Amino acid sequence: MLIKRLLQASLKYFNTEAAWYTLTPHIPISSINFPTRVPKWLYAHSLFQTESIVQQLLNENPDGLHLLRQQKQLCILPTKYINRIDGIFMLPIYFEDKLVAVLNLGFKKDMLDWFQTMIPLLNQLATKVSLLLSLLNKQDHLQYLAQRDPLTNLFNRRVMLDHIQNELTRCERYQASLAILFIDCDDFKKINDQYGHDCGDAVLQHLAYIFQKTLRRSDQAFRYAGDEFIITLPNQSMKDALAVSKRLKRAITKEPLIYQEQEVPVSISCGAATYIKDVTWSAEALLSQADQQLLLQKKVRVSTLTSSPLIPNPVCSTKQPSSVRHNQPLQF
Repeated sequence: MLIKRLLQASLKYFNTEAAWYTLTPHIPISSINFPTRVPKWLYAHSLFQTESIVQQLLNENPDGLHLLRQQKQLCILPTKYINRIDGIFMLPIYFEDKLVAVLNLGFKKDMLDWFQTMIPLLNQLATKVSLLLSLLNKQDHLQYLAQRDPLTNLFNRRVMLDHIQNELTRCERYQASLAILFIDCDDFKKINDQYGHDCGDAVLQHLAYIFQKTLRRSDQAFRYAGDEFIITLPNQSMKDALAVSKRLKRAITKEPLIYQEQEVPVSISCGAATYIKDVTWSAEALLSQADQQLLLQKKVRVSTLTSSPLIPNPVCSTKQPSSVRHNQPLQF
C-alpha cells in the first residue's frame, strides 16, 4: 500500500524523529485501497485538518521547511511529538488537483542543515507520489470497468465464473457446501414495454440494491445477463437457499420500486442448485442445473423454492444417488 509504505520509508531513510500524515476532507478513501473507511494504522499516524489551515502553512513556507515557532503550527502536530522535534518538513500530496494529505517529517535542530540540502529531493518525491496516486486511481478504474456491471454495480459474469470455480475448489478441498440461486425478473419485457426501458434499468438497479441489502456478507450477487442474476451462498444447503429466496421475495414486496411516482410491480423467480459431494463440478454445470430449475419454476408457476434435492449433470462422478429424477421442479 503506497501511503503506508511511504510513511515507513520516511522513518527509515530520512533521518527523521517522527513521521505522520495530515489528512484533509479530500482524501480519496476508495482511490488509495481503503474500500470503506480509513484503517486503524492510518488513524494512529494521522491528524485530520481543514484544507484551508494546511494550505496556509504550505503557502507561508513554499519549500516545505517549518521550524516550530508559531502556535498555529501545533494544529498539525500530534501531542506525543511536541517535545521531541524542533521542526517539520511538509510534503504535500495532491490528488486530481486537490490537496488530500501532507506527509510531515519531524526533525531535531541538528538535522536542519541536512533537511535544507534535501529540499529539492523531497519536493520531487511529493510530486511523484501525487502522480502515482493518479495513476493508481486510473488503474483501479480500469479494473473496476473490467469486473463490474456498470448499470447495477454488481460483479459481472466473468468474475462470477471465477468466483464459483474457486468456491467449488474450496468445497472439494474442505468438504464444504455451496448453494447458488439463478434469478430472473418476472415479466421483464412487459415492464419495458409498459413503462419504458429507463424504467427497466431502474428495476434492475432496484433488484441489485435489494440483493446487496438483504444478503449475508459472505454471499455474493452477480449480474449474469439481461434481467438474470446469480447469487452464491457459501456453506449453505438447498434448505438455506429456499430460505434466502423467500427472504429476497419478501424484501422486494416490502420495498417496492417507485418510478415517476408510480409503483412498478416487480417480482422474481428463483432456481437453485447445490454442490454434491463425490461429484466433479464445473461452474458451468452448477449454473446449468440452477438454470434448469429456474425454467421449471417459471413453467409451473411455482412461487417458492423447496428443499427437494437436485442431482447434477456432473463432469464425472464416483457416486450418484438414483432416487431423485432429473428435471423436476423443486416442491414442498
